[in-house]
Amino acid sequence: MHRDDFKKYSADFMRDQKTLLHHKGDAYAHGENQFQNFMENDDIGVGPEQTWAIFMRKHFNAILHYVHTGDSGGESIRSRCMDLANFCVIGAAMMEEFEENRKRVHSEPKEDFASGT
Repeated sequence: MHRDDFKKYSADFMRDQKTLLHHKGDAYAHGENQFQNFMENDDIGVGPEQTWAIFMRKHFNAILHYVHTGDSGGESIRSRCMDLANFCVIGAAMMEEFEENRKRVHSEPKEDFASGT
């Protein structure tokens, strides 16, 4: 692929990827929390990061299946790659939010019950 063709392809891919991210994100998220579907497995001992990793692996495995067999399983390989890229975005956003929440919790002043403050 010529460099100029690749630039156009990548721009189109990222535009379509963003559309897919927002469309599927709206379908999967419950209420206002974009990451809610990753938090629904705590009751079986699977945290949100692990749930994300399982979903991420599923998309990666679909691409590996295509590499080994040429079969994309009813979805285009382009769509499979968009799903994987979108899960990278979702994972980065979710884990950065979790890190920020942990920092905020650890930086909040602790009450000193002995002195009443």
